[in-house]
Amino acid sequence: MDCDISSIFESTRQWAVSARQSGWLSAGQLVELDAVDLRSPATLFDNSENRPLVVAFFGGTGVGKSTLLNRLAEAEIANTGVERPTSREVSIYLHNSIRLEQLPANFPVDKVRTAKHENSAIKDILWVDMPDIDSTESNNRQIVLDWLPHIDILLYVVSPERYQDEKGWRLLLSQAANHAWMFIMNQWDKGDASQIEAFRNQLSKGGFENPIILRTDCRKHVSVNEQDDFAQLRDTIASLANLNTIDQLEQRGMMLRFQQLRNTIQASIEAMGPDESVATLREQWEHVWKESADNLQQGMQWPIKQLAQTYSTRTGSLLKQLKKSSQPNKAEEKTPKLSSALLWDNWAQTRFNDALDQLTLEAGASNINMPVAPFKTNLENLRNIAHKILHTQTELSLRQALANPGNILQRFFLKLTGICTTVLPLLAINWAAFEIYQGYYQSSTGLGEEYLGSNFAIHSGLLVCISWLLPWFLHRRLKPYAETVALKALTRGVTAGLELTKLEIDETLQKTLEQRDHYRMAGQQLLEQCQHPVFTRNISESQTLNRMLAKKE
Repeated sequence: MDCDISSIFESTRQWAVSARQSGWLSAGQLVELDAVDLRSPATLFDNSENRPLVVAFFGGTGVGKSTLLNRLAEAEIANTGVERPTSREVSIYLHNSIRLEQLPANFPVDKVRTAKHENSAIKDILWVDMPDIDSTESNNRQIVLDWLPHIDILLYVVSPERYQDEKGWRLLLSQAANHAWMFIMNQWDKGDASQIEAFRNQLSKGGFENPIILRTDCRKHVSVNEQDDFAQLRDTIASLANLNTIDQLEQRGMMLRFQQLRNTIQASIEAMGPDESVATLREQWEHVWKESADNLQQGMQWPIKQLAQTYSTRTGSLLKQLKKSSQPNKAEEKTPKLSSALLWDNWAQTRFNDALDQLTLEAGASNINMPVAPFKTNLENLRNIAHKILHTQTELSLRQALANPGNILQRFFLKLTGICTTVLPLLAINWAAFEIYQGYYQSSTGLGEEYLGSNFAIHSGLLVCISWLLPWFLHRRLKPYAETVALKALTRGVTAGLELTKLEIDETLQKTLEQRDHYRMAGQQLLEQCQHPVFTRNISESQTLNRMLAKKE
């Protein structure tokens, strides 16, 4: 079982570390995962299948924990008296046949006192006397926390004066579900029945419906009276020191560890945002981009016109300068360079950055609730692509416009009028020449009238002029203005550039969401691995053990 949960935990941690590096989990969530404690009492022994029941005395300063252990052992094996309020040691009392496999990790071995015995009646029990949790020694609390995962049953020892101790109560509440508990009101000669009832009511708030509360009087040289339950304490623990109880407590501990692991994985998955938030984010992004693209197109109308006017004053210079803008500057060039920077200036870059920032903010909004780090990281690489895309698209659009100005019908009539400016004058000249030749021939032979006069010269000249002027005028009027061509080409280039930029952002957004889905699916698979059927059965069939378990888990 431990191997199974260790393997699942290792897989879970690799998943969480990878998700953390990608920004889908926070450092705090990784800390919560590391807080899942896989240690158990069985890890202390070389043979966990035949290990003893681990029982520890737990409580505050001066309540008599060490005195109880000494009374149980009938020997002075634990520090008592004036040194006890600053006790720094863990006292272990065990049978000679028991061998510890390992102490808690990083635990100082010089702070463990071990005493052996040959009492076969308690050979299946390992007794532990832990330091005072409210001691002035700051390390005592850490020593107690290091040992707690290795304890089966905690004997919470209080005194009539100390049963409401705040430090012990807080630690009890934090550990209530992880152990079986018995409660001992020690130094009972100083108490009364009302304190037992008050203690019982207090424990009910911690989830113990019918707790086992025993009274003990561990004073020396005092005979045991009818109010001393030490024998019941010893016999109850001895009755629980069997393989069935130990197995039940192991199974319960395993269930709790799996439950803690499941809760941590589930919280991590939920931290990546719900599934329905994906559609909401896409919808919000469409709205953000539409508004931003409209603002960009409106804001770039003026620089587009400026570039178009520049092109009209320098034939072919706009395309040439756009091409040269990506090349190193030459000192000898005196003509001001025209580049895409005139279109994509600081204002446009700021508006574009605002759109990407808004997308990141929308991802972290309360109605979407996704981690913003992955979006911020992935979108950062896109902040400098817009001006490059715009440069490429405007240059391509200008080249195409210059190669084929106007529309198809306009280009047809432009070509037709261009031909007419040559053909029609030639036809008129040929006709006039033919008339002149014919008139000269007929006049010289006496067959005709006199030579052609001035009227013919004037009219034929007018005919030649009109046959050239009319198609030339039409050709002139049909020919697109360079400024108009550039204006339309730049507008189309900007529109195409913004569309391509959005496609790049959409692709990055899609990859980011696919990465999120990958981590969520991997987390769901880990959750399924934690749902092992062996951990679904009821744990305890013992009425005594049931009374020792907190019901609020």
